[in-house]
Amino acid sequence: MKPLAGIFALLTFTGLVYWPALHGIFVLDDFENLKDLGEISTRGLAFYVFGGNAGPSGRPLSLLSFALQYQFWPADPFVFKLVNLLFHLINGALVFYVCKLITTQFETGRNTGSGIAYLTTGLWLLHPIQLSTVLYVVQRMTILSTMFILIGTGAYLLGRKYYFESRKPVVAILSLATVYLCMLLSILSKESGILMAVYILVLEFTLLRTDDVVRQWRMYAVPVLLLPVLVMVYYLFGHMDGFNYAYNLRDFTMGQRLLTEANILIDYLKLLFIPVSGAFSLFHDDYVVANGLFSPPRTLLSLLVLPAMLFGALWFRTKQRLISFAILWFFAGHLLESSFINLELYFEHRNYLPDLGIFMLISTGLSVVPHKILKGMSANGVALIYLAAIMLVTLMEISLWSQPLLQADEWSRQHPQSTRALDHLINTNLLLGDKNEAERALLELKRLDEKDIYPQFKSLTINACYEREAVAAQEWLSLNKLASTAGFRGVSVITELEYLAYMQGRGFCDALDLVSLSGVVDVLISNPGFLPVRGQLYDIAANLALQRKDADTALKYLNKALSASPKIDRKIFKVKILIAQAAITDATTLLVQIEGQLRTMPKEMMFYREQIRELKLQLAKAFPTENN
Repeated sequence: MKPLAGIFALLTFTGLVYWPALHGIFVLDDFENLKDLGEISTRGLAFYVFGGNAGPSGRPLSLLSFALQYQFWPADPFVFKLVNLLFHLINGALVFYVCKLITTQFETGRNTGSGIAYLTTGLWLLHPIQLSTVLYVVQRMTILSTMFILIGTGAYLLGRKYYFESRKPVVAILSLATVYLCMLLSILSKESGILMAVYILVLEFTLLRTDDVVRQWRMYAVPVLLLPVLVMVYYLFGHMDGFNYAYNLRDFTMGQRLLTEANILIDYLKLLFIPVSGAFSLFHDDYVVANGLFSPPRTLLSLLVLPAMLFGALWFRTKQRLISFAILWFFAGHLLESSFINLELYFEHRNYLPDLGIFMLISTGLSVVPHKILKGMSANGVALIYLAAIMLVTLMEISLWSQPLLQADEWSRQHPQSTRALDHLINTNLLLGDKNEAERALLELKRLDEKDIYPQFKSLTINACYEREAVAAQEWLSLNKLASTAGFRGVSVITELEYLAYMQGRGFCDALDLVSLSGVVDVLISNPGFLPVRGQLYDIAANLALQRKDADTALKYLNKALSASPKIDRKIFKVKILIAQAAITDATTLLVQIEGQLRTMPKEMMFYREQIRELKLQLAKAFPTENN
């Protein structure tokens, strides 16, 4: 079979396998990251594209890809998931090409080149651990970032090959310039794109360590590749205080996270080699946090196994190049998201590219090992049985993704201690109109932690926004009492309060008593446990006060929020309050100050430009005399 026909057939098959799951729903952070798409028709693309706060880069390329689909939000998740799948298929073609370039660098004994490239690509495209990356819409950020890493890696390998043939420095310069361009595009999709340099260095010092390596190539390549690595290290250490502070928003420390990630990395590896139905989910917030070497007991074993793997990969990189490559590539891909940075503990999408080395190792093993032990069809049968077993798990998981309610119920059953799994079950039932089942799941959520106030706010949302029923005075009293003693369990409380204020502001929660809700927020502000999010609570209190037409109180809260952190969005909110107070001089002065600050911040200027224009129009319309 010709390579083009073969890869086209594989990509087509992958598309058919994924197709039923494209009819699912938006999940988890999809709503938080995509909710402003509805504003594009009035505020323009720049408002959304340059408004990202998911990471230091803002991820404008990823946001642009979503913005171009704004007309389908929020009614048609199918179109968003379809675009994710198309990018996944493009990445599959790139994986095949990169694998072909790589496999020419080492001898496998049999089936070199296309055979191993096909197997690796098939595993990479169809392994169940990849599903959540493709079908969880906002993980397009991961998919796009990976696409540019693969393009850059392919350009590097191709440039290296041509340099050996021509020995022309211009080939090296063009190749490395392409790597830098792709790295920039990858970072603008998701910050982990900077790991492209680490991936290529792993290749250079494992599979590409051949006797005929031209010394001049490394004189060009290695310093160029080390530079972004040094920049990354400098950035991380320069922001260590911020990383440390962010742990105030978590219920685990940095040390606990590092211990826990050792166990998680082992779990990832087990699933890559032997995927098990029911082990895959978006929700792992119930994962057991490691509190010491023996809590849980396997932590010590993980801390022994992982360094041993890393040491072995480095020690035997010239004798067992493929094994060394697979291990180091996997570790390289987890350097950021599975280390000390304050992120969620466990997400399967973090393996989207790091698993490529493992899949190449498995594919080579399936192509070589059985033929050294067995003969003919028996040897091929081992590979077919393994691939069939993986495909069966993938099809079972695809079936779940195509049935959102069944999937939500199954995930909550697999993770009975997961707040997010139960919350997802509640939201799915509400979306599909089954309020009774939503209430049942809400009761389960309340039983998980009686001191957690989040389920009570969720109950408010259901009663006031979905059922349009007024909340009894006794319930408000109970909520105030809980707010005074509740422990901080994460930012989900803030997210739900912001959602309530958002829905109320758009007329979807008319039954909500804003005075009573504001009172609960005041109690949370006074609760020492909520100190890490007090600034956000001030924002919410100001928003609720403004909705009550109490501009003076709104300004009081907002000034407290500005004292905590003088962010531009808070200053713009203050302008709105000043306009509501008819404080024309103060509003104009602050707006001029904001514009001056934004002149040195081009990205933020693009985001806030339309809002500033609207505020100027409001001032001119409401106070024509003062603005002449």
